[in-house]
Amino acid sequence: MKRYLSFIAFAAAVWCGGFSVAKAEELVIGVLGTMSGPTAQLGLINRYCAEVTAAMYNEAGGIEIGGKRYKIRVVIRDDELNPAKAVQGAQDLLKQGAHYIIGPNLDDSAQAIVPVLETANAMNIFYGVDPFLVKPPRSNTIMGMAAAFQTIPVIYRYLRDQKKVRNVALLPNFAQRSLQQRNVAERAAREMGLKIRQIDTFDLDETVYGPHLSGAKEALHRLVPLHPDFILLPGALRGELPELIGLIRQAGYSGLMGVNLAEEPAQLAKIGKAANGFIFVGGNPPESSWSDYKKEFARRYRALAGEWHDEAGTKAYAMETLLRTLQVAGPAAITDIAVFKQAMENFAVPDPFLKTPRTLSYVGRSSLGQPRQIDVPLIINTFRDGGIETVYLGELPR
Repeated sequence: MKRYLSFIAFAAAVWCGGFSVAKAEELVIGVLGTMSGPTAQLGLINRYCAEVTAAMYNEAGGIEIGGKRYKIRVVIRDDELNPAKAVQGAQDLLKQGAHYIIGPNLDDSAQAIVPVLETANAMNIFYGVDPFLVKPPRSNTIMGMAAAFQTIPVIYRYLRDQKKVRNVALLPNFAQRSLQQRNVAERAAREMGLKIRQIDTFDLDETVYGPHLSGAKEALHRLVPLHPDFILLPGALRGELPELIGLIRQAGYSGLMGVNLAEEPAQLAKIGKAANGFIFVGGNPPESSWSDYKKEFARRYRALAGEWHDEAGTKAYAMETLLRTLQVAGPAAITDIAVFKQAMENFAVPDPFLKTPRTLSYVGRSSLGQPRQIDVPLIINTFRDGGIETVYLGELPR
């Protein structure tokens, strides 16, 4: 324990610019997301990551920005998966002094708070998949994870080249975000030469399922006889996924399936053998690649959350990247996001979470039109008999 604490104190002192300790001012960072209900884990992982990172810096005297030390205060708001409450939560965080917000977790809520951000000199890191929010003329939102247009082609390429998949079927729910991801998946399949097995109907309701999996059985009874090599579940809600996988197997499908989003291996393990072969976006590179800083972060995360979440490997980057960018930008950026945005253009620091040297930056110039995505590792996993195998570990498009 003493060895870990000594390391953290030393590392924070080096990264923050020295060993002198002065009276710290306050830096407020907001966390906004769904922290209750069936999707609570999405926002809680954001919260735990932010709180662990803040504690690590604060215990070392705070973060040094432009020669001053700042103690980090994390302010939390639960949007209950409701865009209206997301707006209210964002407004509350701004009143608390936050100019930088981690969250929300879904596109609807992230889109709802854009006017609040743009009129109040604030920025956020969101965890949806709609690139519209991070493309010009929008500039106050940062994407914190890999998006559908980035993950789906990697999944398809693995399936085509390694699993001999030649056709795919898509089963989205009726939510707008899910339908948008289905469209991305259709385009990607055609571009990669994969055929699409789809239900022959003019009624959209017969090709999707509704809230609480209503209509899923009926759609599956039409889809499974088409014998797809792979079924993608665009935008499937995490709380519904175990039951949905069960329904797919009950309908007689024994092939490959997956999602283009992050999932928790522990949840898939609870499903049992029905989840074998399930493909999903990973949040965590192999533990053998972790830096000492990442190992200490994970230890503290487990102590706070009660367990380690795979997705924390991705969401740990949000607070860390915000803080490092503020250090590069200087004190003016704490209240003036224009200064922060300027620093994003050439921001490049060592990735603190990996043992092998890697540069952490913002990407998106070619794919989004501006650097508005944190350069998290892009990981694709497959689940088998209670464990996971990383089948792809690479970089996001620049």
